[in-house]
Amino acid sequence: MTTFRIGVDEAGRGAVIGPLVVAGVSFHEDKLGEISTYLKKDSKGYTSNKRIELYKNITRDAEYIKYILIGPAEINDEMERGINLNFIELRRVSEIIIDILEKINSDRVQITIDSMTSRSIQCKTYIIDKIMQTNLHKRTSVLCEHRADEKYIETAAASIIAKVVRDREIEKLRKKLGDFGSGYPSDPKTRHFLIKVLKNRCGADIDLYKLIRLKWKTVKKIIGD
Repeated sequence: MTTFRIGVDEAGRGAVIGPLVVAGVSFHEDKLGEISTYLKKDSKGYTSNKRIELYKNITRDAEYIKYILIGPAEINDEMERGINLNFIELRRVSEIIIDILEKINSDRVQITIDSMTSRSIQCKTYIIDKIMQTNLHKRTSVLCEHRADEKYIETAAASIIAKVVRDREIEKLRKKLGDFGSGYPSDPKTRHFLIKVLKNRCGADIDLYKLIRLKWKTVKKIIGD
């Protein structure tokens, strides 16, 4: 039976505005050669238009795709309860993997995750434990590696899916709020927007809790509060 490859990655982890998107993509192993002819890098190596083109190709060639949006309100709630972002993300990663495992028809599966922490053993142990709690009888190998999206085709594909989905969500937000930049704290437009709505109290009709990760120290540092 053909071995399946599952790649998992995210987009928006370091952002202060908009969702964190976690995506999983599965392929027949014998498809990887074909996919490698058009997918050479992770999402950071391509323009927006090129990522959209790759998204269409990946969607065509993938056996299954699943992604989850983790909005700022959910992140704020979880962090208020003392749960850090690594575990917030790990929980969604495990949900995606188990959902894909339930749908693909193979007893041999290689899972490659772009580890959200440099302590990749923490990621691997968590995922294996979650899989073991299910009734899925598959010979599953799990690899959690920092910057896996730069080394493995399946994880690079997941990075493209996650980035395109997040970009779409950010575009929707821009139509409501105006141009706040990329949503990352290093972006001057994003910093200006945060100061305007949080420090200067502009935009009273904006539900900030649903748009901004207010519990992050980064946000407090930007507005000087």
